[in-house]
Amino acid sequence: MTDQTRTKVIITGASGYLGQHLLQFLLSEEDERNRKSTGLDIVALYGTLPSFADDCRGAYPSKCQSSDVPRNELLKVVSLDLLDEGAVSKFFAEERPDVVVHLAAMSSLGVCEEDPEKAMKVNCPTYLSDSLSSNVKLIFLSTDQVYDGDMSGSGNIPNQRLYLESDLAKPVNVYGRTKLEFENYILKNRSESLTICLRSSLILGPCTNLRCRKQSFLQFVLDRLENSNPCNFFTDEWRSMVYVKDVCKFIDCLVDKCGSNSDSLASGVFNMGGPRRVSRFDLASAVGKACFPDRSDEEITTVVKAVAKSSLPVGKVKSPPDISMCSSKLQDTTQIEATDFKVFVGDCNET
Repeated sequence: MTDQTRTKVIITGASGYLGQHLLQFLLSEEDERNRKSTGLDIVALYGTLPSFADDCRGAYPSKCQSSDVPRNELLKVVSLDLLDEGAVSKFFAEERPDVVVHLAAMSSLGVCEEDPEKAMKVNCPTYLSDSLSSNVKLIFLSTDQVYDGDMSGSGNIPNQRLYLESDLAKPVNVYGRTKLEFENYILKNRSESLTICLRSSLILGPCTNLRCRKQSFLQFVLDRLENSNPCNFFTDEWRSMVYVKDVCKFIDCLVDKCGSNSDSLASGVFNMGGPRRVSRFDLASAVGKACFPDRSDEEITTVVKAVAKSSLPVGKVKSPPDISMCSSKLQDTTQIEATDFKVFVGDCNET
């Protein structure tokens, strides 16, 4: 463990979309954090993205050091195969973190359906949880896909209300089941006061500052609009899409609440979404209006095509129709208000 003036945080999946944004945010907040009671020692874990370590050294030259230096550095970047149980157990035993932010996942619904055994291994790493000391705080990025999206049982119509954390979790696909399995495992086998599960909606925002294998859905929409490439967007699937910069603020606040000097601890299951029920068609239309103000509504709709998913043949992967969530519990806990999607869509082409 670190001394009482610093908190050691390990971030898994640091090279992914959210991981890179979180790393950038935590490092940018370091000066402010040092003016408070605690600072951060960050260990950024990544898997196979070969450019990540060099990109970090280039982006954060004064903060990023090699993995063979003493353990009081601000940022250490380490490649670790999270499927290697022995290596994972050894690593966490040696690093002795105060907080683990577990973002790494197999997140493609289709890939999870094709290989459910690997999806369970990746998304429910019980050995990672078991390797942590009893006093380590674990913040786990779960998913809104733990809900079945059909409260009434009537199919593709909006639910009468938003999902609460107390509602039954009944996932309809492999991805959701694997995430819920890990939620259940850590809540059962770890101290609940040291465990946070963030049921996240679709995370959106600007491009990462470093190279990344996959950006957010906003960049997908922007690419279609920039190239006038028509694309179908569903009108009858709804989620509480959330701004990546809000997610970083939420996690940062929860890390703060994990510190030894904190008098306000947070734990348990939290929905993490934006303030509105949004379809992909709603979002794509908003991006068109915000980023291409000179285009008429008719020009935008030639690219952004409204399609009801219920009108199409049933696909290989089941997707819940309406998993919009109420996230007031998280906002009340952190005192951070989520940003409306119509406010943040304009930054989808920024970095």
